[in-house]
Amino acid sequence: RCYDISKYFPPSISNERVSADIVNKITTSVFDGFNINLITYGSTNTGKSQLLFGSSSDNMQYDSCEGLFGTLSANILRKIDQSNDKISLSISFWEIGQSKIIDLLQNNKNSKIQSPFQISSVTISNWEQIASVWDIARYNSSNWKTLNSGYENVSNESNLFIQIKLYNQTQQRVTTLNLIDLVGSQHMTRSIRSHITRDQIEQNKSKNVNLFTLNKLLHHLCNS
Repeated sequence: RCYDISKYFPPSISNERVSADIVNKITTSVFDGFNINLITYGSTNTGKSQLLFGSSSDNMQYDSCEGLFGTLSANILRKIDQSNDKISLSISFWEIGQSKIIDLLQNNKNSKIQSPFQISSVTISNWEQIASVWDIARYNSSNWKTLNSGYENVSNESNLFIQIKLYNQTQQRVTTLNLIDLVGSQHMTRSIRSHITRDQIEQNKSKNVNLFTLNKLLHHLCNS
């Protein structure tokens, strides 16, 4: 199946500009009842996680809920406050590695979810709760290093899956927004990126296995 690319951003465009361009469109679509998947995909160290969760600073230390995820969350909460409908919001976080799915809202780094899956979600009503839940998820994630000043994003070895659900009780409708931060892989053509070692290329195999585990979670969520 072929898909048309409706828009692309050149390298000179900042993350803030990308967020400003798409956040309102995504928020409007969610409140109109459309389910949305937002997926970051690309090579390692190309700024995927920084776009979703980062700031414009160079040290990659985040002490608050920023990036596209934070902007979207704030926009959705603001629109809920402005709506005449009775709407509630819940959020879930998972980390997907090789043959395992970890619920990041279970406050235990050693707690791994095996099939049949359990789904932990937290009902959100304000921005402080979003930031608090995000802190718990990062603390339990292997992709983030806990610092005194906040959190540092390390090289991702597993996929991050965030699911936001809007329950519109007035219209009896449930809408889902999935944000998926895929693990980056090294470029397979060494002639293009000669500094890439064969061991790094071999690591791509395990990262591809992660995608099969992600598929298991998606299949479960679609049928639950």
